[in-house]
Amino acid sequence: GCELEGWYTDASLTNKWYFTNGVTQNMTLYANWVSYCTIKFEANGGTAVADAQVLGGTYYYGNTYSEKEGHYLVGWFTDVNLTTEFDFYINPITSDITLYAKWEAYIYDVNFNSLGGSRVDYQEVEHGKHATKPVDPTKAGYTFCGWYKERSCINKWDFANDVVTGYTNL
Repeated sequence: GCELEGWYTDASLTNKWYFTNGVTQNMTLYANWVSYCTIKFEANGGTAVADAQVLGGTYYYGNTYSEKEGHYLVGWFTDVNLTTEFDFYINPITSDITLYAKWEAYIYDVNFNSLGGSRVDYQEVEHGKHATKPVDPTKAGYTFCGWYKERSCINKWDFANDVVTGYTNL
């Protein structure tokens, strides 16, 4: 919207008039109207970011912080398909705009320690996804009993239901 910034004695709006100056002769005053633009932030599953009001034609350097568990913020984009990133340092705000957060999931290593058995390769798994059950390791004289969440083999890892939420050792 528009807002009255002030009154000026010249049409080029360089000499601001203050009414405390007093009037000693007839004069023409010129209104300087400024517009404000609204930035709406669509966090796409992240924590909310408050809308911002910015003087039209200026840059926004305010709060854009949002967080989403297991993800990092790639940036803010001008389109819902997240194809055009908005650069706050080179793009002034000239109209109302909605910006959309683009997130990428963290990738974690899932390490398989066979405790003396044959080698099992680690996996890279996206946050919140399932690790793939590897081929059972072998160890002479032993029967493989499964993968566990801790070295003492108390809580069995359920490949169908357990999800990876950080670096994991099984």
